[in-house]
Amino acid sequence: TKYTTKELELHKKSTLYGDDIRIIKEESFKKLDILLQDFWLIDDSQVLLMNYSRDGNYINFSVQENIEEYLLIKRKLLENSIPLI
Repeated sequence: TKYTTKELELHKKSTLYGDDIRIIKEESFKKLDILLQDFWLIDDSQVLLMNYSRDGNYINFSVQENIEEYLLIKRKLLENSIPLI
């Protein structure tokens, strides 16, 4: 999509400042069988689950208590991803 293309362009610029931006191929992601809902993992100690409307508009977030589940997701994603650049 145009949104994804623009987002990737911005992420490429972020790598110039030291951000470790990673991507994962769709077929690799599907094999992981993990949650497909957007979340933020802050300092490996707090999880915010993002909630969106059906048309993709942000609604709010909810704080999750099961941090270990999200740390496992993070590990799986990092092990199966590659650097953007």
